[in-house]
Amino acid sequence: FLDSSDRKSLVEVSEFIYDIINEESLDESTKIIIVCNKSDSKFAKGKDVIESELTNEVEGKKVMKQKNTLEEQTKVGNLFNLKAKFSFKVYENIYFVESTKENEFNDLKVLLKNKIFM
Repeated sequence: FLDSSDRKSLVEVSEFIYDIINEESLDESTKIIIVCNKSDSKFAKGKDVIESELTNEVEGKKVMKQKNTLEEQTKVGNLFNLKAKFSFKVYENIYFVESTKENEFNDLKVLLKNKIFM
C-alpha cells in the first residue's frame, strides 16, 4: 500500500520495489500488487501517474547503483545490467490498483478475484 497523495510514501515503495525486482531469485510467477491507497483524497495521484513516478524512481536507483560499481560488485542483481530504461510494462505480474476505504477496496477485490486467484 502506498499513500497516493504522499511523496514520501512513493519513495519508500520505490526502494522496496527496487529491492524485490533486483533479487536474482525473483520468480516470474511472483505477483506484486501496488495499491494506490487514498485515491479519493484531494491531492491523490492516479495509478498511471504513480506507475510513471515509480518507474522514474526505480530507474534513478538503478542508474545510481550502476555508477557506484564498487558497491554493486558484491550484489549485482537483475537490474544492474539492464541497458534499457526500467519499465513496469515488462513485468506481467505487477499490478497497480487504486483504492479507497470508502469503496471498501473494491478494485483490489476485483483484481484479486479476476487476476490473482483465477
